[in-house]
Amino acid sequence: MGLYLRTLLAAEHQAPQETHSRPAVKSLISGLLLSGRTTPQLRAPAARALA
Repeated sequence: MGLYLRTLLAAEHQAPQETHSRPAVKSLISGLLLSGRTTPQLRAPAARALA
């Protein structure tokens, strides 16, 4: 699991509402999804943030 994903999951654990509503987080997740290395660990926060 990459540094960005670990950081995202830690932030989501500490402040889920903040991470789900911030445009920067949505942009980060979109970029990670487009990088082609989509993992189950990324799909879960992506579904929550991009829903």
